[in-house]
Amino acid sequence: MKQGILIGVIGLMMAGCVKVPTIVMVDRKTALEEQAGAGFSNQEGQVLQAGLSTRPAPYTRGQMKAKGVDSQDDVFNSVLRPYKAYSTDQAALDRLLTRRCAGEAMDATVVETPDTCAGVYNPKTATALLRRINRHRKLVLAWLSTQAKAKSIDEVRKVYRKRILKMMVCGGWYQAGAENWEKKKCE
Repeated sequence: MKQGILIGVIGLMMAGCVKVPTIVMVDRKTALEEQAGAGFSNQEGQVLQAGLSTRPAPYTRGQMKAKGVDSQDDVFNSVLRPYKAYSTDQAALDRLLTRRCAGEAMDATVVETPDTCAGVYNPKTATALLRRINRHRKLVLAWLSTQAKAKSIDEVRKVYRKRILKMMVCGGWYQAGAENWEKKKCE
């Protein structure tokens, strides 16, 4: 009987040493698990689209200096000058198109339409702007025609004009027919 009590006491002592491990259940996935399970597809798509944007990164001169870029360099200014000219020219053209002082012609050029102009119109600055834009467009059209060797210049011009009209500002003035001018409708 002493042996039975002794075995019972030893058994109880050993049972006190064995513990059930604490189990922690997590109801949320870790970032690695979400990424592996394609939980970051929305952010991934946003990053992909940001990487595909076809415009220069908008850095200020101060940010460029902070990165160690010499902003007084002639090469730096020669790169910035056309970009600045294009962005200001495009904004001025958009204003002329929406006020109907200029319009997109059938031949993919921009022409003055002073008879339909609403608001103040300065023909001197408008003419210089439109000449500059048309010169750039003719260069682009000439390059496009060399790239599309199997097509005629008129076919290339039609495709180029469709692209211009697609990118044109809402409410912009364009030539829809021989003597017919319309405002671009926005959807």
